[in-house]
Amino acid sequence: MLLLPLQIKTQIKKMQNKITILGTGTSTGVPTIGCNCQVCTSKDKRNHRLRTSVHLESSDGISILVDTSPDLRYQVLRSSIKKVDAVILTHEHADHLHGIDDLRPFCFAKTPKSSINVIPIYTTKKVSEELTIRFPYIFQANKIFDLNHPQIGGGIPHLNLINIDTDTDQPELLLDEILGEKFTFFISPHGYTHTISFIHSKLGYFVDIACIEEKTLETLKNANLDILIIDCLREKKHQTHLNLDTALSYAEYINAKFTGLIHLAHNLEHQSLTDLLMSRYGCDKKILPLEDGQILYYS
Repeated sequence: MLLLPLQIKTQIKKMQNKITILGTGTSTGVPTIGCNCQVCTSKDKRNHRLRTSVHLESSDGISILVDTSPDLRYQVLRSSIKKVDAVILTHEHADHLHGIDDLRPFCFAKTPKSSINVIPIYTTKKVSEELTIRFPYIFQANKIFDLNHPQIGGGIPHLNLINIDTDTDQPELLLDEILGEKFTFFISPHGYTHTISFIHSKLGYFVDIACIEEKTLETLKNANLDILIIDCLREKKHQTHLNLDTALSYAEYINAKFTGLIHLAHNLEHQSLTDLLMSRYGCDKKILPLEDGQILYYS
């Protein structure tokens, strides 16, 4: 059968991995409550940024959510995400965790062996401990509910914590697979904690980081990435995040085919930042700010 160009393009995309950018904003989101700055009052929708999280769909149809932001319900509805097979939680900060209860509807789907769907949550031991404290009704249900005090009402999400064994002295860790998908995880400093970053196939994902270790930089450069998504809070230096100059220096060194800047505060206006990057790099080296709802494909 002869395929038309559009059909060929569609077929190629179906064979690729897909990442949907659910949110590109920092912990307050943009607009920030009570702020009347140029970005927060902008009518440009690209300046409207929900809290940062992304969704991966592998070429085999495996659906993996990265972080459960407080905006999760709206994010998955807006992007028409129908299922979640697994979740990666990068670290324990509220803007990346506190939408976890919105995983509950994804547990309604029955499996062949159960009347509920149990979603595996991949994260560090530290995050697992924090989850157990912050959400005891989910992760300590056996202590809260019993025959005399049964769980009633709307139910709880059914989640299975799986710890990624990490060593902050050895920043690179290969986890063979999540539901058949291979990941290389990295542990990066982020203030008083550490954040999980990763490579999945030809995608590198590095958000909420203060720096990238030299060994990790070499791994990223040698990975020949299609896409690098990297933390970029603002122009000024920050104690726990990458600023614009540092993010760009990393991006130039890693040299992915495309680099998307994420976790943007209201100090960065989308069009102004785009113009700056286009004037610096032109069309040869594509480094641009990401926007909410954006879809990208990678090998």
